[in-house]
Amino acid sequence: MSSVAWLLLAAVSLWGSRSPQLAALDPMAFPNEFRQWAHPTTIVNESPNDPRYGYHDVYVNEKSLDKNSNQGVYPDGSKVLLLFYDLEKTPNDYGRGQLKNYLLMVKDEQLYMKTGGWGFASFAPDTTRQVLDVQKECWSCHSNQSRTDYVFTNFSQ
Repeated sequence: MSSVAWLLLAAVSLWGSRSPQLAALDPMAFPNEFRQWAHPTTIVNESPNDPRYGYHDVYVNEKSLDKNSNQGVYPDGSKVLLLFYDLEKTPNDYGRGQLKNYLLMVKDEQLYMKTGGWGFASFAPDTTRQVLDVQKECWSCHSNQSRTDYVFTNFSQ
């Protein structure tokens, strides 16, 4: 890869979530428009030893909704965003605590061949991209979900 391409890739990685022009070049940029996406489910995981512990709101872009007509396989361009909150327990229910982070999955079979066609990114509550060891922190668990196209959250339209 040329040094110009590496420089462009570095710029996109550093500023993609802040600049709309650069975000269009970076498929893993923070999706500022996610509140216009579908919100198919909320998940409560009350097992403190589970890495997925907490209260999670799930948002998916319109492309992701096509998985139901595509034999359960998400088409390229699908995006799934999880908002991870602390779990607030009340006497009768669970609720959202403080926002901990955002986790983004983006489907691109060619770009992310080593991880089932999915790219993974983590963002702090202020949407700053966080360092993520995809193999260790994401793929080590998602690789066991081949029957649901490597996604834990299963939803219907």
